[in-house]
Amino acid sequence: MKKKIVLICAAAALCALLVVGGTLAYFTDSETATNVITMDGLDITLTETGAVLEDAVYGKNYSDIMPGTVLDKDPTVTNNDAPVYLRIKVEWPTVVNVLNAAKNYTFSEADVQHKMVDSMTAEVSYVDGIDPDVWKKVVAGDDVYYYYIANNGVLAKGAAVTLFDKVVVPGAGWDNGFQNASFQIGVTAEAIQTANIAFDAANPAASFASFS
Repeated sequence: MKKKIVLICAAAALCALLVVGGTLAYFTDSETATNVITMDGLDITLTETGAVLEDAVYGKNYSDIMPGTVLDKDPTVTNNDAPVYLRIKVEWPTVVNVLNAAKNYTFSEADVQHKMVDSMTAEVSYVDGIDPDVWKKVVAGDDVYYYYIANNGVLAKGAAVTLFDKVVVPGAGWDNGFQNASFQIGVTAEAIQTANIAFDAANPAASFASFS
């Protein structure tokens, strides 16, 4: 939401006192200058192709999935307002093997694919992982963030960027202990202004030091 801050500068009244033949005369003047400064705002949206709002949760639901299945999932952030620095927090799930807890499986960026488009032929291919030329992984405690580092970290107004495009359910090693298992991949996008904040691709988290 845009907020207005109004600064009011009151010019000091100028009073002159003249004494003429014992009669007092006053010359006065007063002026008020009002400067209206409108603060800019930030507005990003996080969407996925085919996602729906269900039980207060926005995303995609899959069922009857078999090991080795490749799922379409493309969390995409669009910047609708002023330029921003962007990071995306991913909550990678751990899937429980009910027959052997030692085989519990935790997802990571190794289980996703990102889309690549050949600039010459426009041919589309999918590459394992999250594109390191676009995103930098930073682990902060229990949180896993992916910071946007392309274009010097700046996501311009009207621009959109996708973290990954597909999720690959592992095949080998997923035995009967994973039958009827379920898991969720949580994705949260966070943005902060670029104005008056420096960016360092080697340490992008520093740009978010004042994020709240």
